[in-house]
Amino acid sequence: MAFIGIDPGAKGGLAMISASGAVLNLRPTPTIAGKFNVRLFAQALKEMEAHAAQHGEGIDLVIIEQVGAMPGNGVTAMFSFGYGAGAIEGILSSFQWPYQLVRPQLWQKDFHVGTSAKLDAKARSILAAQRLFPKESFLASSRSTKPHDGIIDAALMAEFGRRSWRGTGASSQANNHLPVFQER
Repeated sequence: MAFIGIDPGAKGGLAMISASGAVLNLRPTPTIAGKFNVRLFAQALKEMEAHAAQHGEGIDLVIIEQVGAMPGNGVTAMFSFGYGAGAIEGILSSFQWPYQLVRPQLWQKDFHVGTSAKLDAKARSILAAQRLFPKESFLASSRSTKPHDGIIDAALMAEFGRRSWRGTGASSQANNHLPVFQER
């Protein structure tokens, strides 16, 4: 069993976690010139699937952050963001992996426990991810100097999927009403 978390968007990330909670793969969303690239994203998922197979794992669930329009974002930016989110669902359908769209508030609820409410959501997620996965740097590349927000969010969503699948934690009860999408 392996679980993938996806933070959509050009500054998003992908993460894959095993059933035991080991981090198998972390990477930023593949882009060209800062824009989401469908071909590279599909290739990244193929590589993740191959990596999981090398560890004797199959992909059991993918968690995608449910996105929406943000006040103050321009029309062009929102169209581009929506295009990427739709492309991700289309790509996942071609892999025939079950996936769930999850609002950030739902997956953050359990992980932000024990972090200061005075911090913004990104800072709280960094602390939560470092606590859960202390051996991971969450850097986008060897040249990076600070953790990548999108990779961190993706890792926490993958862990959310793992916990929900196993039926542990408060999120599993809240998650039961969410539809699991799978093309047949």
